[in-house]
Amino acid sequence: MGEYNQTSFSGGMNLIVDDTRIGPSEYREAFNVRNRYDVLDSIQDSEELYAPPGNKQGIFTFGDYFLLFVAGNAFWQLRNTNGWAQIQGFQMDPKVSRYFVAAVPISTVLNTRTASSATNAYAGVNLGNAIVAAGTPSGIVVQDGINQPRFIWVDPQLGVRQRVIQKFSDWMYDPTGANDKREYVPVGTQMTFYNGILWVLAPDGITLLRSCSGRPLDFVINIDTNGNKGGDAYTTAYSVGVGPITCLSVTNGDGIFVSAKNRFCYQVSIDRTPQAKQIWGEPTFIRQYLFDANCINERSFIDVLGDACFIDPEGLRSFNAIEQLQNEGRNSIFSKKVSPLFRGILQDDSCCAIVFDNYALFSVNTIYGRKIIVYDTLTQGFSSIDDQSNGKGFKQFAQVNTNVFQLYGITNDDKLMFLYSASTFAQGTVRLGSQCSQNPKMEMQPVELRSVLGNFSENSSVTVSAFVNSRMTLTAKTKTIPFVPNPNPYTGTPSFSDVDTQINNLFFNFIGAAQGWKVFFVISWTGGGRITNVQTTVTDVTPRQPLLTQAISK
Repeated sequence: MGEYNQTSFSGGMNLIVDDTRIGPSEYREAFNVRNRYDVLDSIQDSEELYAPPGNKQGIFTFGDYFLLFVAGNAFWQLRNTNGWAQIQGFQMDPKVSRYFVAAVPISTVLNTRTASSATNAYAGVNLGNAIVAAGTPSGIVVQDGINQPRFIWVDPQLGVRQRVIQKFSDWMYDPTGANDKREYVPVGTQMTFYNGILWVLAPDGITLLRSCSGRPLDFVINIDTNGNKGGDAYTTAYSVGVGPITCLSVTNGDGIFVSAKNRFCYQVSIDRTPQAKQIWGEPTFIRQYLFDANCINERSFIDVLGDACFIDPEGLRSFNAIEQLQNEGRNSIFSKKVSPLFRGILQDDSCCAIVFDNYALFSVNTIYGRKIIVYDTLTQGFSSIDDQSNGKGFKQFAQVNTNVFQLYGITNDDKLMFLYSASTFAQGTVRLGSQCSQNPKMEMQPVELRSVLGNFSENSSVTVSAFVNSRMTLTAKTKTIPFVPNPNPYTGTPSFSDVDTQINNLFFNFIGAAQGWKVFFVISWTGGGRITNVQTTVTDVTPRQPLLTQAISK
């Protein structure tokens, strides 16, 4: 008889090695669980929230406010309140699949600008006095790639407000400030704010447009010696020359990550070399090749422990933007333990990622369908495969983290979900590693399983299935666990999170099961409990000839 006792689950999921060789604290796969505290905790379900019907084009947060774009309209809501208030006057394209949003700070450079030369753009500019009325407040720039962008901000007296941002033809310079209207943002799609500059990807998907430094809503860099406009944003445009851009995002390496469909990734940063030039007093840029990859979209790029992580067509990749590693992140330690989940699966634009509560969540397509792959940034391992969308997957996440942690998402079938928030718990499931003697002379036969489950506070059930040579033997065993309230409840202070919960030590018998080279168990449970220990007993069998071989040779 052989006994196996797993008392730690801190190692997380490991799908990359043979299942007979995973570590003593690892498990093969798990669904809807967390292992941060060295046990397997089940998670809460999501709940669908009311939202105006129609094409959901984006959900974003700023402070305690939500912005929801539906079929060309904009709605706002203060967190922890009910209902959506429509932003009056807002109207953009109702059919595009998504809107693009960038939060920009208040203008910090209000000085007048006049070109030093009428013929040489590299001669610089002359900065005059600040024009007090020339600035704009902090707020949100919204693009749909078709219409003139909108600006949304919070007025202390009037609430959430919006207006159309000026076109190039509306831009006007007045050195006295009486009629100064130095505002213009071109039509575009993706945006990112870097080093005081708002970057906008033009509708052609290739051209990068940029604002004046410290003036995110002013894209007139090209000025004449009188300070008047000399050319629009395209006269100072930049291009990395790599084809249609799929992702534009600031990295922690003092630059912008640029990914293109033809599988090239670059970092674009300010040219700080001794020979660097300026154009009309604004910095120019240089690009550095990173690696051959393609970030699916701008919603799939996040920062995890200083590394930039993203979803590409083949799965998950990471790189260190500061060290400028010249290697493909897909082959790094970050994703290798779960890479089999993407075997034969190509990711599409219906993917997204976010860092929430120190977890990196990747909504991707897997061999199990559209799920959330969960990476714990504290334990630095993959803990679970979650389903919070009934298999539909998410196209965007948004979170509130002011005084509370709250996560929201839009599913690919246009449902608005509040993740990990329901009063009910998702069914947790874990497939443990295989037990194997690693000696070809020996086979084994499962006999029993004991499991300690704690932290129950409601009726639940536990189901255990035994597998021999990757095939289930006998029928699954299920035990129901009625929750019995404590007849003598603890009333002291503090209340403690686990006091008056319930612990169950369960026994499952598998006498009469088949025998084979390896044995593993799958445990599923409901009711929000946690697995703390699993002990299994197997019988070692040494046949003259393995039973399977005997059956085949007859």
